[in-house]
Amino acid sequence: MSTPKADTPAYCPKSDEGVRSAVKQGALVVGLGKAAQPVAAKLREALAHRCTTKSDDWEVSKVNHLVVVVECGPSGDCCEAAAKFQRNVRASDGYSVYSDIIQRKVAVLGLGKASGKGAAKVEEVLLKRGGCKRLLGPAGALGALPADADVAALPWTQKVSAALEATMDPPPPKPAPVPATPAPPPAEEPAKATPVTEQPAQPPPPSVGGCPYALPSISPTVVVAVAAAAALVFVAFARR
Repeated sequence: MSTPKADTPAYCPKSDEGVRSAVKQGALVVGLGKAAQPVAAKLREALAHRCTTKSDDWEVSKVNHLVVVVECGPSGDCCEAAAKFQRNVRASDGYSVYSDIIQRKVAVLGLGKASGKGAAKVEEVLLKRGGCKRLLGPAGALGALPADADVAALPWTQKVSAALEATMDPPPPKPAPVPATPAPPPAEEPAKATPVTEQPAQPPPPSVGGCPYALPSISPTVVVAVAAAAALVFVAFARR
C-alpha cells in the first residue's frame, strides 16, 4: 500500500462543502475588448437578477457561472484583452479547482466578422484549463452590433437568461398581506356646558320702621281719576 507524500494535502470533503456554501447564484458577465464592454453592460441589465454582481473580476469571483463577451478581429482572432484572459486562465492554479468544485458553467459570445473562431478558443481554454462546463451549446457568434442594439432581444441572450434561471433557486414566496387594522371610531366630544348668566343683585324692598313692605300696585285708571279730581279741586279754589 503506497503512503501519500508528506507535502500532498489530504482530501477533505468538508472543505468542498464550505466552498459550495459560499457560492453565489447567478452569473458574472465579462466583456473582453473595447467593443465588447458596452455589450456586456447591456447584457448585465438584460439578465437582471440573474446577474448578481456588477464586477468583472472573474478570478476571485464566487458567482456560480460565467458569461464572456469577446471582441474579435476581421480574421476571427481574439483581441488582445481576450488573449490576456486566456493566458491568465492557464496560469491560474486555483481557478480550475474552484470551478470544478462549484460546477461552474460558461457561455461565450463572439463579436465581429468570423468571431466564432475567436469565441471558440476562449471557450476551449475555460473548458480544458478553467475547470468549467458549458451553460449552452458551442460558443455563439454575432457580427458587429450597432451602439443602439437591443441586446435583451437577442436570441442568444434569451437562451442564456433561461439557462441561468433553471440553475437558480426559486424566489421565496411573498408573505401574505397583513389585513389592515380598522381605524378606531372617532372619540365623542364632551357635551359643552351651558354658561350660566349671573343675574344682577336685586335691591332689598323698602321698609318702614325696619319692617319691609311691598309697594302697592296702582292701576293707570286710578292714577287718571286722582289726577282729574285734583284738577277740579284746583279750579274750585281758583274761582274763590
